[in-house]
Amino acid sequence: MQDLQELAALREQRLRDALSLYKFYNDADNLDIWFEEKEQFLITLEPTPDAEELAIVKQRFDGFEKEMKLTETKGKN
Repeated sequence: MQDLQELAALREQRLRDALSLYKFYNDADNLDIWFEEKEQFLITLEPTPDAEELAIVKQRFDGFEKEMKLTETKGKN
């Protein structure tokens, strides 16, 4: 009976490990997608001599900067 309990505990641990690995892969995929989105966003930020357009670009960049700080905070937890 003890052998069966040990096997069950081992199986449970292996399943938990597999679940953790799949979660890790999912997080890595999500980060890859997020990086690509942010790269595209930064590519589209074009400096301009027009004050109104520059204000819009600055507002977009400020939002991006806030998101980066928020993401950094999440990564430290």
